[in-house]
This record gives sequence, structure tokens and C-alpha cells, in this order.
Amino acid sequence: MKKMLCALLMAGMACSVQATSGRQDMSNVSGEYGNVRFHGRVFVSPCVLDMASRDQTIDLGDISTSRFR
Repeated sequence: MKKMLCALLMAGMACSVQATSGRQDMSNVSGEYGNVRFHGRVFVSPCVLDMASRDQTIDLGDISTSRFR
């Protein structure tokens, strides 16, 4: 569970960095284009990343949308 929460936190941070790096006009959004905003809190202690490795993989597995409600 801790690994999954850490991975979700990392994914949220990665999305926020991408969202701020290239702002575009989203006033006319259709189809698969738009914004995703993550809201909430993580209540477990943070995970530890291995700083000796530049290549790390975090497997989120399959997550149902009901877990975000």
C-alpha cells in the first residue's frame, strides 16, 4: 500500500511539472484533450527512493477509479 501511495504521489508531481511547462489555451477542449487535477492527501510516511540509481521503475498495477472517490 505504501508503494502504491508513493507511486501515485510521484505520478501527481510528474503531471504537475508537465502541466506547468507548456501552458496552452484550453478554452475549446474536445475529445481526448483537457486537464486532470489531483486533489487529496497522503497520510502515510513517504517512501524512500534509491538515489544511487538513475533508472527506477514504479509499478502502479491496476487501479480502479472507485479508489479515487
